[in-house]
Amino acid sequence: MTGRNQEGLSLVEVVIALGVCSTGILLLMGLLPVGLQTQENARQNIQLAQLAAAVCADLQSTSSAAEFSPLYGLKVPKPGDAPVATSAVADENGRALPESQAASAKYRIQVWLTPPPQSRGKSATQTRVAIKTPAPENASATAEYEVFTALDRNP
Repeated sequence: MTGRNQEGLSLVEVVIALGVCSTGILLLMGLLPVGLQTQENARQNIQLAQLAAAVCADLQSTSSAAEFSPLYGLKVPKPGDAPVATSAVADENGRALPESQAASAKYRIQVWLTPPPQSRGKSATQTRVAIKTPAPENASATAEYEVFTALDRNP
């Protein structure tokens, strides 16, 4: 047996290689739930940001004579009025729902508007938009998004 040409791997080498490969695969499988959760959080944050942008656009497009925004029905103060806090609820697609359907809504939108003082000069309405999901008041939020902006609502 001393004169044979030995080619290939021994059983011990194969077992060690399989152990190293299986350990690597198990470590990668352990990271999969973390990656999926991160992806879900990112998707949810994008949806909240898009909804906040839609609310700001709704407020911006509200005519200076209107008392409520057209899409979400948010109360919009006129220059010189006191600050206003108002809220609305929306479904999973960001469409406004009546407050009576708040229990089935996905998002609760809260808006605080501070209008400019009554003056002849042009100035912006300070706006704070906070969105949380799920919408019911008694539910603890799984995701929240908040944005501060100034809206030019000058005619």
